[in-house]
Amino acid sequence: MARKLIASALCLVFLSACAPIMMNVEDLLSPPRLNERQTQVEQALEAHIDLSSIQYQHPRDGDFRSPFVFSDMNGDGLLEAIVFYTPQEGGGIRFKVMREQADGSWLLVSDRAGFGDQVHIVKFAYLICAQTSCLLVGWEDSATRERRLDVFSMQNGRLETLYQTPYTIFDIAAYKAGDLEQIALVRQDIAGDFALHLLGRTLDGRLSLLGNTALSGDIYEVLNLTKGVMRDNINGIYVDARRFTNRLEIATELFEVSTAEDAGTWLSVLVADVEREVINRLYRQTFRSDDNLLSVDLRGDGNVSIPIHHEQPMPGVVGEAELEPPPLTMFMRYNYAGFLDVVDIAAVNADAGYLFFFPERWVGNVTVLRRPEIDEWQFWEVDPLTNLRATELLRIRVYSIRDYQNRLVGDYFRLADRGLFLYYGYLPDATGEMALTQEEMENNFMLL
Repeated sequence: MARKLIASALCLVFLSACAPIMMNVEDLLSPPRLNERQTQVEQALEAHIDLSSIQYQHPRDGDFRSPFVFSDMNGDGLLEAIVFYTPQEGGGIRFKVMREQADGSWLLVSDRAGFGDQVHIVKFAYLICAQTSCLLVGWEDSATRERRLDVFSMQNGRLETLYQTPYTIFDIAAYKAGDLEQIALVRQDIAGDFALHLLGRTLDGRLSLLGNTALSGDIYEVLNLTKGVMRDNINGIYVDARRFTNRLEIATELFEVSTAEDAGTWLSVLVADVEREVINRLYRQTFRSDDNLLSVDLRGDGNVSIPIHHEQPMPGVVGEAELEPPPLTMFMRYNYAGFLDVVDIAAVNADAGYLFFFPERWVGNVTVLRRPEIDEWQFWEVDPLTNLRATELLRIRVYSIRDYQNRLVGDYFRLADRGLFLYYGYLPDATGEMALTQEEMENNFMLL
């Protein structure tokens, strides 16, 4: 996935901030209608439970948000249906697995208890075999906030448990070379300390712990796990977490995953809060205070960067009625020479869900005038002698198709679309070193 947690968080902020979608209250109060396949499974369930005595449970996160989750786990062309529910008489959350038959009917093959009272997330992954997928269910207890991950596989027509572990956050990716995927998982012990675990298939064919390493002792909340390509097809794991010492501060630890089949240590430290001065220095470089600045694969090429605000504010005098220009964001990458290099610099519009990459010549010479009343950012060259805005270079405006009062005036051109929102650019007749062509503007614009 080209953009992970930063993309989804910013999109939600954007959609909530700019133009709320009008909904019918009765629609919100009515349960969603079941589709034909879900109706068939529900009718088959009636032979095993009284449907009037259960409440369906929706996974709260991830790609599967329905209490009816379908997948062909065995790759034989027939589906499994996983149905999550809670009996009204109590007893905790449960799920049943129905298997599609050749004649179109559905057969109950498993009836299981879950953990806690909520389904946090449901995923499928090729952990043991490249032809058959495993079911991963993350459960949560809303009272204690405890979570548990259960991993299952279909074996001889039955659902079998492969692994159970507490967790705070996990991610699935092909961290090792080969066709199989692995689980990067963070869990917290009784003392409150966090550790990163890597789970995968071992030589005996089981899903087992490949390796683990302690995370910094100064963190109290892990926010994000991201896989990134490092060097020579070696992968790394970026862990973004919030620090105890300053609850507004986020830091990133980086670990490399070994590719050797007989590796004694699967996880090695690249950037972390440990005793070695060089690593401590790198760790301190990752400190930032913005919740939106999570490690991200901006360009979708596997290269993950750590976003950090630029230490210098944008130039230019700000008028009394004007908003301060946003801080520039530097995207840093580990270079294997003991440093974090700046690979991109951008102005990030978190509310609108886009960024604009700054050419190197712009840094220290160009500022942003924010015009929230018309959902527009304007980019101006600053006179180095007076520190005043001198030449307008470009504009980016977000336009809602529901907005009939804020019409576009001038030669704006379409940059991108997202749902109800349209992104437009405008280039004044600027000349000089700082001016951009339309092609440069389009290449430097990116949706988050």
